[in-house]
Amino acid sequence: MDEEIVKLTIHGKVKQYPKGITLKEISKEYEKDYNYPIIVAKRDGVTTELQKQVHDACDIEFCTARDNTGHRAYVRGLTMMMLKAMYKEAGRDKIECACVEYSLDSGYYCEVKGDITLSQRPEHSPGSHPGSPPRPTAAAT
Repeated sequence: MDEEIVKLTIHGKVKQYPKGITLKEISKEYEKDYNYPIIVAKRDGVTTELQKQVHDACDIEFCTARDNTGHRAYVRGLTMMMLKAMYKEAGRDKIECACVEYSLDSGYYCEVKGDITLSQRPEHSPGSHPGSPPRPTAAAT
């Protein structure tokens, strides 16, 4: 019995791959064509994670952090990591809600509600452990 094949259009060329192959596996073949790592793909114009499998014929476009789509996916991933770190450090039982409300220039306005105190010098920051080098401070003028 023959392996089922799917025809994909990538960079304007039609190629055949086994049905069920992941976009990540396909991206490895094309990463040399990009100056930056491939972060996500567009499948028929829809942004798709690389671990998704392909079962039907479609157009594929790969995106890096230099592309608008890739950059947005990268920022979303970092935002999710930040929220996960907040919950881990403070404890899920102490945070009622942690929300990224909106962007401000190149940063984000976040709101955290619960039984926690936010500070610029968290307990686990550089310079807070005994024996660690002190944090640099600005000289007063």
